[in-house]
Amino acid sequence: MSATRGSTPTSATKPSSATSSSTSSTTPGPSGRTCATRSARASRIPISARLGYAFGDATQTQLARYRFRDHARVNLFQVDNQAEARFSDGFFRHDLLMGLDYKDYRLTDNQASAFPASNLNILAPVYSGVETSPTPYLINSNAFQQLGIYLQDQIKLTDRLTLVLGGRLDFADNRVTDKLNNGFGNTGRSDTGPTYRTALIYNFENGLAPYVSYSTSFQPLIGTGRLSNTFKPEEGTQIEGGVKFEPPGQGYFVTLAGFDIHRKNVLTPDPVNTLFQVQLGEVRSTGFEAQVVASVFDGLDVAASYTIYGLTNERGGADIIGKVPVNVPENFANAYFDYTIPVGALRGFGFGGGVRYFGRSFADTANLYRVPDYVLFDAQVHYNWDRWRLAVTATNLADRRFVSSCQAFNSCFYGDARRVLASLSYKW
Repeated sequence: MSATRGSTPTSATKPSSATSSSTSSTTPGPSGRTCATRSARASRIPISARLGYAFGDATQTQLARYRFRDHARVNLFQVDNQAEARFSDGFFRHDLLMGLDYKDYRLTDNQASAFPASNLNILAPVYSGVETSPTPYLINSNAFQQLGIYLQDQIKLTDRLTLVLGGRLDFADNRVTDKLNNGFGNTGRSDTGPTYRTALIYNFENGLAPYVSYSTSFQPLIGTGRLSNTFKPEEGTQIEGGVKFEPPGQGYFVTLAGFDIHRKNVLTPDPVNTLFQVQLGEVRSTGFEAQVVASVFDGLDVAASYTIYGLTNERGGADIIGKVPVNVPENFANAYFDYTIPVGALRGFGFGGGVRYFGRSFADTANLYRVPDYVLFDAQVHYNWDRWRLAVTATNLADRRFVSSCQAFNSCFYGDARRVLASLSYKW
């Protein structure tokens, strides 16, 4: 179990049920040439876990155990304001998008452990007895705020050739309060990150559209390392080229793409203590992805995708250069279908399902151990009437127990058990 939170601030750091609300509004301008939109979302996610960890002895009859406890709470608020304008400057047609978004992410984290717990003889197990209560070693309050200003212009150079230019400026502030040591380990940092994107796409009459793009990225990371230090933002560059094919009136589209991504300040397990993370170097990711989405007939939609990665540590300590980072599957794929009855007494009722495949990943930075691949199945039923939608979705339908990833050979994580979620939504 990780003793730190190294994550993006846009999502919870652990899978959990959540309560959230969101609103959005749109205001059209005159003649449909300009419009403004606003979306907002708030989430509150409580997390609680009590776990036991085991290590085997040489004879493989005794399990040496210790206890771990984690109580965490995540609060997230997001708001995004956009304005769009379509116009011509006399030479080219423009689709200009500009906006401002804000995120407020709060994480309260309380972790504790107990060493040792009593051994368990697997040949004659005794489960009774009261074990030592875990002792807190980390009680942190993380407060993250991010303000982003962005601008994008899609310029029609010709009727078929489009140039996309975009830029964004982020202001991020990350503060960590050490409540265990009365503020002794308080830390924080403020960062500013400009990023940009450019792309060129040509649309043929038959629906074929080759494209090429280049972009940079700036991603603040929440959490602290072994020495209570906050993390630098992860930065990167990406070159992507591919082709999209959507023949008019056929009801399907296909996308094929190749990419080359360089990321620096990437988190990796701390070699001194793998329960923590450090930023040691730069990772290169080259790969290929394919996707197909189709409406087979009225009411039936299908989608499938496949991605393969080639990841390598290009900079960092001598022990990780040339190795593959942990926690990332070498490939993954998914396929889904959804059918909604279009006519008759059951009109609006629907169901669907799918399968997800995750390839093998490495379990340690030396690449000596692997996490095996696994397959999960999902399903859903839903009913639409008027502006309402009722849905029940189940993931990991077979309730499979599996290891999803490892930070080190002795620090691995089980994947999510079966989860059933019911939702009711209304569209204005």
